[in-house]
Amino acid sequence: MIFGSLFITALYVFLMLLLKRGQNKLAPFILGSSKSITQFSVIVPFRDEAHNLEALLNSFQNLDYPKDLFEIILVNDFSSDNFLEIITKYKDLLPNLSRIDAIESNMSPKKAALSLGISKAKYDWIITTDADCIVPKTWLKAFHQKITNDKPLLVVGLVSFNPVSSFLDKFQALDLLSLQATLLGTFGLKKPMLCHGANLCYAKSLFYELNGFESHQNIASGDDVFLLEEAVKKHPDKVVVINSLDAVVATKPEPTFKALLSQRMRWAAKATSYNNLHIKIVGFIVFAMNLVLVSTAVLSLFGLFSAKFFLLLFLVKFNIDAFILFSIAKFFKQESVLKSYVFSSILYPFFSVASVILGFTSSYQWKKRTFKK
Repeated sequence: MIFGSLFITALYVFLMLLLKRGQNKLAPFILGSSKSITQFSVIVPFRDEAHNLEALLNSFQNLDYPKDLFEIILVNDFSSDNFLEIITKYKDLLPNLSRIDAIESNMSPKKAALSLGISKAKYDWIITTDADCIVPKTWLKAFHQKITNDKPLLVVGLVSFNPVSSFLDKFQALDLLSLQATLLGTFGLKKPMLCHGANLCYAKSLFYELNGFESHQNIASGDDVFLLEEAVKKHPDKVVVINSLDAVVATKPEPTFKALLSQRMRWAAKATSYNNLHIKIVGFIVFAMNLVLVSTAVLSLFGLFSAKFFLLLFLVKFNIDAFILFSIAKFFKQESVLKSYVFSSILYPFFSVASVILGFTSSYQWKKRTFKK
């Protein structure tokens, strides 16, 4: 077990250094002042999000982009709250705003809502976000510049948590920062494997060329990652990332530990459906490293394993993760969350292992719907 633990730890360190090398390879994105000409259809599926819609619509209203060059399509996914009152309030403020209602489908609910929205879109570029997000005023400008300069078919944006106040918020923020570091690292290595539906842009022609979400329509989540996976397979040179705060979308962390666990179970549940070998390798190494820490910690408590050896493994992971997180936190200007790093690093391996195991074995809830294994 000692040799296996050391081998997994060495693989993990190598992976982290490789991802950091990838991050360093990315050229910085600098927002210029080019004339805005790209037309966007912004699509937002929502379900019982009245408490969030106003903040999102406010951010749309503040966009520094010609109003006649984008439309906003809100897709109501069988909401039962007072969303209509919020939307009606903004109809005069956002004349390019429209709402459609989702219909029953055999497809995953979110994918069905997105597909419906795309079918109604007027413009050639689709950009998606979530109802609990806030977009920066330079959001569309940044995507326009990336599209104009790089001529891509799919553009990935970054996501951050805001506000971040409690320990649970900071715990999630650190985890999200690690995901952003991984995302940027894989793009720098020209092996993109992560993206967020909360900040994703693609040509409508690409969506239909890939047959939309057809190949993974019954998987509850993955409207973003599976689409990226297929785009990379077909057009590897046409998938890019915007590594700039000018295009970062802010979303809210999960309010409770139960909600967070359910979210991570949903993410884990789709892992077996990935076709990308690289994401499977990365996922396996990260899970194996956390499993090694959990197992050696438990065994050392019962005197079945060396506590000093466990401490050695923990310190190696603690330091290599800190090396990655400190630089990405600085990029996102979220250095304050690092105050919770020590305690989070102790809890995270147990949380990670539990969420993966439960994701493969248990049912979970999402948007007040239950998904069974």
